[in-house]
Amino acid sequence: MAVFRFLFFFFTLLVLAACSDDIAIPQVATTPSTQELNQQQLDLYKKTAKPPLTIWGETEKSLKQFKFDCPDCPLSFGKLITNRVDDSAAKPVRYTGNCHGGLIAPDLFLTNRHCIPADLIDSELSCRGRIKVLLPKVSEDTQSHSVDCDKLVNMSEVFPELLEKYPQPDWALVKLDESFDERSTVPHLQGIPDETQAFLFIPLQDPDSLEVTVRKITCTSHQNTLHLPEFSKDEAPLGFFSCDHHVTKGFSGSLLYQETSKGVLAPAATLSHLWDTQINQENILVSKNIIASNLACLPMEGHTLSDDCPFAPGQQEKSRQTLLLGHLDITQKKIRTALEVYLADTSSAIEWDEISMSKVMNDETTPQLKQYWQKLQTLANPRLTDEVLKSYFLTITTLFPKCLKSESIELLKTGEMPKATVPVIDLQMTQGDDGRLQVNFKVTEISTVLGQSRAHPERFAFKEMTPRQPEKRNKMAILSGRFHHSAASIPPCP
Repeated sequence: MAVFRFLFFFFTLLVLAACSDDIAIPQVATTPSTQELNQQQLDLYKKTAKPPLTIWGETEKSLKQFKFDCPDCPLSFGKLITNRVDDSAAKPVRYTGNCHGGLIAPDLFLTNRHCIPADLIDSELSCRGRIKVLLPKVSEDTQSHSVDCDKLVNMSEVFPELLEKYPQPDWALVKLDESFDERSTVPHLQGIPDETQAFLFIPLQDPDSLEVTVRKITCTSHQNTLHLPEFSKDEAPLGFFSCDHHVTKGFSGSLLYQETSKGVLAPAATLSHLWDTQINQENILVSKNIIASNLACLPMEGHTLSDDCPFAPGQQEKSRQTLLLGHLDITQKKIRTALEVYLADTSSAIEWDEISMSKVMNDETTPQLKQYWQKLQTLANPRLTDEVLKSYFLTITTLFPKCLKSESIELLKTGEMPKATVPVIDLQMTQGDDGRLQVNFKVTEISTVLGQSRAHPERFAFKEMTPRQPEKRNKMAILSGRFHHSAASIPPCP
């Protein structure tokens, strides 16, 4: 037995705190029609539009810029600005931080923890004069407001070892010094099911007119992805979404609204991180993939937190290994079934047997199988557990040539070399656009003839294997391999 070809790739995923995809600039025709020109302007607007930046002393001016073009824009929509000081330079610089969020109670504004000035966290300092919430005029029945912070109520725990490396729950509750009963929306605390639509309402600023338009974009939740494998239950602390519009820095804290059974849009999560970012032509980080903090894990009065809510560093690696194991187990069963069908329809000179790790380690199979296992351990990514490697090994090998049938041995005695076919397993596990594992395999065959082994006259070996060109590998493969028993020495069947 020998390895025909083996490739092995494993993703290292990076997380950044905001992003969006590059959009090509449309080519303008010599004499464009009005429809074509409008589409070009729209494409360019989508490309260059950024979230508006508000200066601390210009809140009224900022509020007047907002325009809402979504009939179901939530009244709870708001923007959070912070009065900050950057003292890292020789001369301290004062600047305004910009985030978003929404009212989940008459006087409670939900946003991200990282939007709160660091010196206000875990301190007795007052947030007055440091944090404001802007509530724009959403409809004819509402008025715009600039509201001061009364106090910080609660915030998610921080895991310093994960900062800049992996997402973690990121939320903060800000108590305002005024109440707005008509503008608050009761949050949805029952979790985020798989493949559920949620809606972001994001403000985009036209680079020419500076007008700010709040638009509705649709995002879809995806559980059991390689992006965020621990999002496998509705009440996991974090959720992964793919959106139909590009998102960039500045939208932190924006609420994702989910439609309830009563047809009401209720906030179910808060945008915490952007995932798999790219840099567009204007040097801006952009993405359509986001990670959000699940409000099912928000400590609210009268709400009991699920056992799935606690977050622990290292959980993502365990979840990723579990995800891979589950897919490998299913794939292994499918391959065994496919091989059974193949062998039933193929006249074989060889008797095949199923592989197990005990047979390999106890030298009950061919020596080449043990060598393959040892090589796999050497080449594989060290982050993969031994359990995952064993499962992959048993999936890609599956069978071994147990012995040569007596009729073939009799044929060899006449000087003829019996023809044989050897099953080949092609396996690829790749990551789809939604972050989920996609498994593809097929069972094919190569032709060979059998002859007596020179090293072991009492055994037999494959001779003159028909060359078989390896297929082009997907560069995005998580696990990818090909295996056949081209050099296996086979004993005679008893």
